[in-house]
Amino acid sequence: TNREITDNTVQLFGEYGVSDKTTLLAALPIKLIKAGALVRLFGEQVTFEGSETALGNLTLGVKHKLYDKKWVISAQLNVEANTGKYFPESGLRTGYDTWTLAPKVNVGRSFGRFFAQGTTGVDIRFNDYSSNFNFGAEFGAKIFKPLWVIAFLDISTSFKNGDIVLPE
Repeated sequence: TNREITDNTVQLFGEYGVSDKTTLLAALPIKLIKAGALVRLFGEQVTFEGSETALGNLTLGVKHKLYDKKWVISAQLNVEANTGKYFPESGLRTGYDTWTLAPKVNVGRSFGRFFAQGTTGVDIRFNDYSSNFNFGAEFGAKIFKPLWVIAFLDISTSFKNGDIVLPE
């Protein structure tokens, strides 16, 4: 972009095991976004400085364990709802203006008080948005029961298969 944009997200995340093999999950992102100097197009002011706080795209999902020996393999399907909001005055948006289906495969293992997990999948987007491939790595350590410290790396690359035209 040709202006500074700050995006801070507070996300409430929860998982609930409905059986030994199946877990439901939800993620509720609250976006605190801010745009710097205005954008001018051919000398005309297009957007203004602004800051907004609103819901991002809500995610609901199900994860099912397929294999459980030393390594655990699971399949996961997330649905990202089109719950983000667009603010035309500032040109800010808190989420994609589309629904997303996200099938994934997770592979992980615990090592006593530590664990490691890898995730790969795709985000299939509609409404002319590009889909993408993603890979994630997660590492965690149990500090004391029930507190975990977890680090997560997320890498995503677009398929460049969308042709959405977004406002300036």
